[in-house]
Amino acid sequence: MRLALIYSGGTIGCAGTPLAPLPSRAFQALWGRHVAPRLEGVTTVDWQWLDPALDSSEMTPANWAELARLVLDAREEQAVLMLHGTDTMAWSAAALAFLLTLYGPAGQPAARLAMPVVLTGSQRPLFEDDAIRPGTDALANIEAGLRACGAGQPGVMVAFGGAVLPGTRAMKMSTSADRAFESPKGEAPCPELPAADPAEVAAQLTRLAPHLGAKAVLGVIPNPTDPRLLAAGLAGAIDRLGDRLGAIHLNGYGIGNFPARDGVAPLLRAAHDRGVLIAAGSQVPYGNVDPSTYGAGHWLAGCGAIATADMATAAVHAKLHVALALQASMGWDRTRTERFFTTPVAGELRS
Repeated sequence: MRLALIYSGGTIGCAGTPLAPLPSRAFQALWGRHVAPRLEGVTTVDWQWLDPALDSSEMTPANWAELARLVLDAREEQAVLMLHGTDTMAWSAAALAFLLTLYGPAGQPAARLAMPVVLTGSQRPLFEDDAIRPGTDALANIEAGLRACGAGQPGVMVAFGGAVLPGTRAMKMSTSADRAFESPKGEAPCPELPAADPAEVAAQLTRLAPHLGAKAVLGVIPNPTDPRLLAAGLAGAIDRLGDRLGAIHLNGYGIGNFPARDGVAPLLRAAHDRGVLIAAGSQVPYGNVDPSTYGAGHWLAGCGAIATADMATAAVHAKLHVALALQASMGWDRTRTERFFTTPVAGELRS
């Protein structure tokens, strides 16, 4: 198997106290001495990396564009194995699934990059000094990632802890367990699309990249507190961000309920009227989101909020960023952008 290996940093490449990602060249040298001899069936490994390597908690939408570009640079390879930190692996996987899809003028998915792109990492570093670290889970995850690459199934996947999950449905569910990732929303069918011309996907990415992360996606998580303080905090964030605010992602209670209606509703309506996207989701990882079920969430629709249904939290956030970038690059109005957000693209949403 001819493999493109992308090193972005994360725990798998960390060393020192406190842990921090090794520089790419140092990691590559250790890999060559201690991991490459263990790889069976891999004829060639072509290296690429983020520079500098990142703790994945520092990953931004602009980095998603960099990672997508690295994947496209490897388009002559049979498969891509991406070594990534666990904190935001689900966000990057979802974003890559969206960014490696080709869209028509109205935002309909038209084609998809036809190669396996597998993200993996570890809960414990791969190396310690000049050796494999005892007890690391990294080798098992690398082997699982290679098996997923070798299977040849196109699409973005997360291979971790013995599981191979669709990139748009994965979520990190444990800070320490080897089987850290699950698909709490289950699987969703991925629309069947023809193979995209990599050059066309690259051209689309060039148009999107300047807009990725240019506007903020504001995540709001309520907790038991004085409703007036919740509303005041949201008002302050909206005011401070101004025109830099692109979307509000409400992570409400249960099925999508959200407190402080009297104070929050006017803020959401005003933001929506000026073009801000509003997604109504939940803090709860499992189950569907339907805020209309209870009076405590029914009012959100009147503020322009769109229920996130069965999308995983990471996929919601990533898709909002991609939707805003498409809006800016294609000149869409808010209605068309909202339609894109509710259209199944890469297995993130049941139709």
